[in-house]
Amino acid sequence: MFIDTTAPVLSVTNIVDGQVISTADFTYRGTLADTPAGPKNVYFKFTQSATPDAIGTDPVGAGYTAVNAMSTTWTISKDNVAEGTTPEANKLHEGQWYLHLAADDTAGNLTSVETVDFIMDRKDPVAGETV
Repeated sequence: MFIDTTAPVLSVTNIVDGQVISTADFTYRGTLADTPAGPKNVYFKFTQSATPDAIGTDPVGAGYTAVNAMSTTWTISKDNVAEGTTPEANKLHEGQWYLHLAADDTAGNLTSVETVDFIMDRKDPVAGETV
């Protein structure tokens, strides 16, 4: 018998702070490590606010989406708006975005929220346009 009181270790493996994404879709990837209990879920939320919503003890109740990470890896696939800043359901549009993440293990230990900021830029440049 073991007692696990330590939260798992959550890592994002294919995106870094400030990265520009310009593809029609993108799959965010990472790992979740935990011993002895083992990893369970990653919780995520995309926002345009650098400040994450409080996660409390019920991430799904706080508006985060759960992704199974019991295999120690996780992926989140997201479609992106073709161009512009007009929101479309379940798609990210142009601008600054924040991916807020947390995770738990099978013993119920929950990490704090970690945030990765990135820029969605699907619009083609215009000749002579100053940035």
